Amino acid sequence: MLTNWLCRIWEIPDRLAQFGQGYDAVVAMSLSPAKDGTVGPTLRSVIKLATEKVPDSAPRLIISNRYMVMGRNLCEEMVAEALRQGVDRNRIITPVNPRDPAIRNTATEAKFSSDIVRMIAPQDRTPRLLVIANHLHMRRVLATFRKNAGGEVELFWMSAHDKSAYTRDVYQERFWHPLFLLMYEVAALTYSKLKGWA
Repeated sequence: MLTNWLCRIWEIPDRLAQFGQGYDAVVAMSLSPAKDGTVGPTLRSVIKLATEKVPDSAPRLIISNRYMVMGRNLCEEMVAEALRQGVDRNRIITPVNPRDPAIRNTATEAKFSSDIVRMIAPQDRTPRLLVIANHLHMRRVLATFRKNAGGEVELFWMSAHDKSAYTRDVYQERFWHPLFLLMYEVAALTYSKLKGWA
């Protein structure tokens, strides 16, 4: 009960484009993988929500984080999951080198995605990007996108709310329970602002 109440205070309501407007791209924001480096249930819920928007609402899906666990690369594992969800590989945009150490956290994912959508959008209007993230991660995600995109990208967002997806099978243990993730996100957002990332 207390956890749900605290989560609702922290969560941000979704903002979607008007019917028929669409997006230039969708970005699936990463979370911790499972202990073996594969995509776990919490991250899978983010990818599933993102893939539901491709290609009907957006032509491209952006995935980028290079996080490594047990020799597995998170970007490559997320791409594999998107393919299992039915997205055509040609619609997925990743860094040329998915293991690029420069793309290692929420802030660098936001910068990469913002740069990409500016390049692929029509030049006669503001690019439109739909951000998909975990419901507790979203507040920090949006802060980093606003910092990186400025007013040059119109941001929309939708949170993955599948609380049944939380599990002990997660490499970064702070992600196994909503309350622990919430406490981490409060601290991480403060740290990101101090570092100038958000």
